[in-house]
Amino acid sequence: MRRETNKDSIEENLLNEINSDNPVKKLHQDKFQRYEYAKRIAKLVSTTKHDKSLVVGVFGKWGEGKTSILNFIKGELNDNCIQLEFNPWLFTDEKQLLSSFFFTLAGKLQKKILNEWKKVGKYLKDYSAILGSLTLFFGYNSEKQIKNLGDKLSENSIEELKSKLGNILKDEEKKIVVFIDDIDRLTSKEIQSIFKLVKNAGDFSNVVYVLAFDDEIVAKSLAPEYGDSNSSYGYNFLEKIIQIPLRIPVVNRTLIKEYTYELIEKVLEENQLILTQNELTEFQDRFEIGFLNDIDNPRFSLRYSNNISFVIPLLKGEVNLVDLMLIEAIKVFRPELYGFISDNKHFFLEDYSSFSKGYIGNDDYKNKAKEHLEKGFSEYSNSSLTILVLKLFPNLDDIFPHSGLSFNNQESIDPNKERRVCSSEYFDKYFQYTVPKGIISDIYFDKILGSLETSEYSDIKDEFSSIFTKYSPNDILTKINLRMDEFSVRSIKSVIKLLAVNNKFFPIITKYPTLGGINRYAIITILSLFKKIDKSEHKFFIGEIVSSSDSCEFSYELYKIYNSQPGEDKMKEVRDSLIDKIVELFKKKLKSIDFFEITNDETTLFVIKNWVKGDLSLWNLMNKENQNSIEQALKMVKVFLPTYYGSHLDHPYKSKFVLEDFKLIKEYLDVNIINNVFISKYGDIAGGESKHDEGEELSNKEIVGLFQKFYKEVVS
Repeated sequence: MRRETNKDSIEENLLNEINSDNPVKKLHQDKFQRYEYAKRIAKLVSTTKHDKSLVVGVFGKWGEGKTSILNFIKGELNDNCIQLEFNPWLFTDEKQLLSSFFFTLAGKLQKKILNEWKKVGKYLKDYSAILGSLTLFFGYNSEKQIKNLGDKLSENSIEELKSKLGNILKDEEKKIVVFIDDIDRLTSKEIQSIFKLVKNAGDFSNVVYVLAFDDEIVAKSLAPEYGDSNSSYGYNFLEKIIQIPLRIPVVNRTLIKEYTYELIEKVLEENQLILTQNELTEFQDRFEIGFLNDIDNPRFSLRYSNNISFVIPLLKGEVNLVDLMLIEAIKVFRPELYGFISDNKHFFLEDYSSFSKGYIGNDDYKNKAKEHLEKGFSEYSNSSLTILVLKLFPNLDDIFPHSGLSFNNQESIDPNKERRVCSSEYFDKYFQYTVPKGIISDIYFDKILGSLETSEYSDIKDEFSSIFTKYSPNDILTKINLRMDEFSVRSIKSVIKLLAVNNKFFPIITKYPTLGGINRYAIITILSLFKKIDKSEHKFFIGEIVSSSDSCEFSYELYKIYNSQPGEDKMKEVRDSLIDKIVELFKKKLKSIDFFEITNDETTLFVIKNWVKGDLSLWNLMNKENQNSIEQALKMVKVFLPTYYGSHLDHPYKSKFVLEDFKLIKEYLDVNIINNVFISKYGDIAGGESKHDEGEELSNKEIVGLFQKFYKEVVS
């Protein structure tokens, strides 16, 4: 699936993309139908008459929207109410808390009591460190100034200040509504101080306290003070303090779901991403199975959306978007399971279907894997989440055969092509948030491939070639294979030629050439692309490949693999053309390179065998080379002998020389010339074993002796 993949502005406006957890204030921001609830509280606060203070408790757990409800209440209070927000977090002890509260309250009523400030002078002097409230209302900005103020005012006690304020408030026509939020975040001692303030020191007429907190946490904090650690004692105390206990309404599940998807859609829009209908269905099904039913708090939705808002720009275009959002959901909602998956990559990615049934070692490993995974699932997830994990890693269907949890139409899905988390090529990206060193970015690679559609081959050649010096050739080939179905014919031709021209990055494994390695992978990739070209162009274009490679050895490997294909996948005229082009390339190089330096012995023998019949130029050339020296004659004979590669030697070697090899030499060379050269150097040493153990290298003298032996048997 193609998407916008420009990463130039990953960090641009990042803060604007993060959904703030700040409380809302306005009616139009109410996502969870709480405004009417808050409006009713505001009306109660505004109209209820009472001789002493009224305490309203707004109970709710972390993230349920207590502060937003307080904001709604503030917005609905009439002009008869003077609002006071008191933040108890600013004070370190009970005395500071109490005195600061009184001065804050006095500040709200300063027009009424300006002539009474002398009575608080002594307190100002004793508690001059309470800068926050004092400087806010009196304009002083230093401890020295406040102390000077205290010296100038007459002495009085907090109790006297309280009494004076009480008399003023009793005559006051307006109500003071004091909002205290986040009480549950204070220490136990601080929580107790707040309730002492509300119950005793701050008990005034026409004052309403609206307190927002998690009642479970607060009750547990109060319990030791008024009984023991049993929270029921704390609740008993709260019942004496809170006249109107109100619990935040439970959010409707449908509203939570809509809110969560709204946040996700916002993230996708900010990153210019659009899910296809299939992707949308897949994500919704799996997200709801694993997480949505457990999200009962809007703050969880915000945490998740902020998480993907940060991660998606880092991996956009590099991984499967649906899998990324699901893996990030596991990280946010089940961090232990996320760590379990990350730490057990081999168990989650193992191809258990390739194990031979009944083989004890395989069965033991599968049982071990199953036991380990089951333990992880039981510790870190619920049954629904386990279902999601098994969907993300369909290989596990082979060790949980009755789960029925594998991908739908799994056979049609290529994890590598889809950039799934269950792909060994992409798994690490989901947990590292970056492209591993040596691996080319999918975004950058797609950009290069995209330029093939609009640029000429010659214009893109250098840039494409440069990526082989920076990144893993194996990874580049894998990415080409994953995308080849998307290529136009124009791009296919360019990619084939670019791979051929960079064949030096796909060397043959000299130790064990039959294993093929990167060289075989590159040629199979080329031939897979080659098949997508119209067959009428094959004969011509095969020559383009040889010419682009400028390598007889690479071209011969191409021939071997092409010729090994089933009959319907190869054509005789294309094969013959490929042979001719390899021979032509050899001839071309022969003009400037020594005969034996052009390529390896196997490819040289292939060229010799396929030199145009009746053309005596090669015959004359080879025999001329043989006449030059014993070294040249030995090199020529060795071309016809099979080459072996052993771990005990750092070079290819010859360990076998049989009669059939000699007869082949005789077919293409003048064995009389070679024999004379050998006799001139070694004399007549005919004899020796015709075949050695493959681990033993034949010496030059042994090769000469066997040659003379076969010469006598066949020619003399």
